Parts: sequence; C-alpha cells; structure tokens
Amino acid sequence: MVTFLFDNDISFRVVNALRELVPPDDVEIFALRDKFATDTPDLEWIPECGRREWIIVSKDQNQRRRQAELAALRKHGCRAIYIRQSPKNEKLYDDAARIIRNWPKIAAWGHKARRGEMAKLNTSDQVVALN
Repeated sequence: MVTFLFDNDISFRVVNALRELVPPDDVEIFALRDKFATDTPDLEWIPECGRREWIIVSKDQNQRRRQAELAALRKHGCRAIYIRQSPKNEKLYDDAARIIRNWPKIAAWGHKARRGEMAKLNTSDQVVALN
C-alpha cells in the first residue's frame, strides 16, 4: 500500500475529499495535521516520511531550494511530488479541483516512484521528474 502525506500548504479539506473519492484499498491519504502537530517544522516530519516511505505532496517547492530541507529529503530517501501553482494564487476550490482531476496521475507516479525520487505536477498538468 502506498501512503501519501499532504503538507500543510494543501488544505486538509482537499485531503478529506480525496479520502472519500479514492478506494481505501488503493492508497492511504493523510494530511500532515493527521500525523503531526500543525506547527511541526519540516525538518522534523520529513525524516519520518522517509522512514515510513510516505510520499510527500506539497506546493512548497522551496523545500528543494532550502539546503537543510533538501538534505533531509535526500538523506531519508523521501519521495515527493510538488503541485505547481499558477502565477496567481489559487483558491481552495481551484486547488481541490486540480488535485482531484489529476489524482490518477499523482497516484500512478506514487506507485512507481522509487526512494529519493521527486517530481512536480506542472502548470500544464503533466507529472515531470525533478531529479
């Protein structure tokens, strides 16, 4: 079974909607707040994702630019997929619709991704490898 952990930058409401839509025998889906306190720093929960082999879903592409977070992602063999945002700030419903519409692509990537792989869902709704 593959487990996806959604970072706090994606609403837990989107995660709850996915839980209702996705068959539970396919994947496990959690919001960060389901497993950690909402103010848990990235450097504390990222290693746990690696140990548990959870896939990180986030909009925070800066995790790959901040040296300490990138080092933690690499050290712990984390798989992560980043949801690219359009230049304008998207609203909750737009985020939800885009993630739900593209869930089959995101899930398919998660099922085949190996430890340490990262990808993004770009603004053209294509899953593109980052490493």
